[in-house]
Amino acid sequence: MSNSLAIAAVTTTLRNLISQGVAQELGSGIVTTQPPDKARENSDNGNQINVFLYHILPNASWRTMDLPNRVKPGQTGQPPLALNLYYIITFYGKDNDDILAHRLLGKAMHILNDYAVLNPADIKTSLGESDLHNQVERVRITLQSMSLEDVSKLWTTFQTQYRISAAYEVSVVLIESSLKE
Repeated sequence: MSNSLAIAAVTTTLRNLISQGVAQELGSGIVTTQPPDKARENSDNGNQINVFLYHILPNASWRTMDLPNRVKPGQTGQPPLALNLYYIITFYGKDNDDILAHRLLGKAMHILNDYAVLNPADIKTSLGESDLHNQVERVRITLQSMSLEDVSKLWTTFQTQYRISAAYEVSVVLIESSLKE
């Protein structure tokens, strides 16, 4: 079961997986985790992918479930905090070259498709002290379908110019209660 570092572990794991793929594809580029309006502020105008956690919702399936093997038969325990995390991933080509941005988009989406279920070893390498790699449910990455209206609202909220982007849901992240039964 994971602790309060689980959210940071997911973000770090996504960043690390994408960083490795970008290095293989283009040889250069960085992966940042900034709000979209700040992502390019400190960059050298090179290849960049930005991974931003923009929304968190409770996971309905795990909301009231007891953890397996954590309570005795007939007892109930404190349910974990079960979360779905929503990320917007934005792509910037060197010198604002959109063809390079599209290459980055394709590579990142390819990686996230290949790692649709996060490997516990990758999570542990990224942020081992989170204990997310030990949770009973595997962490899954799903591409989200967003309408043009939803995308427009999202970028208006960020108060910055639209850039090519993809939205993903990461579920489920289970954070164990620190209350003792």
